[in-house]
Order: sequence, then structure tokens, then C-alpha cells
Amino acid sequence: MASPVCRTSKATSQSDSASSATRSAFFHVDIAEVQTAEGKLYLFVGIDRTSKFAVTQLVDKADRRTAWEFLEDLLKAVPYRIRTILTDNGIQFAEQPRNRNTA
Repeated sequence: MASPVCRTSKATSQSDSASSATRSAFFHVDIAEVQTAEGKLYLFVGIDRTSKFAVTQLVDKADRRTAWEFLEDLLKAVPYRIRTILTDNGIQFAEQPRNRNTA
């Protein structure tokens, strides 16, 4: 089960947030394994490389479906147009021949 999306921004004034609504963004997306008392969770993170606007989400399982859901949530959460999404081409994000037999 996915956690709610968490958004943060370093915009410090109204003019910063107003200008962010008109620009295109370059987002870096990655995933990290998080150990908790209850077990293992996965943290998806998307960060705008210019404004440092960030979107995060904790999930129970890291697969293509949860990565796709995170990307959809990222697009909904960001208040401006995303121009590029950069990933590490991990199995959650990339459709490559070596990843075709994974869920």
C-alpha cells in the first residue's frame, strides 16, 4: 500500500513559486530501500534539479506498477510542466530486454 505523496519546495517568496508555475522542469527520480521496525519499505523520490521541489512516496513493493503509479502521482503533484524525467534505468523504470521477465 502506497503512502500519501509528500511534497516539499525551497521556494522562499511568492515570486519564486509564481515563476515555477511557468517553467519546464528536469526531474531526477530514484528509489531507496528503507528498513523499519515492521520490515522493508521502498522510498520513491523525485527532485526538480533547479528548484529542488521534491515529491516522495513510501511503498511496500518496488516494481514497475508502483513506479508507474509514483510517476503518475509526480505529474499530478508538480504545479508546473515537467520537461524531462531522469532515472537510473533500474528495472522499475526501464523497459529493457534484461528486465522483461520481471513483474
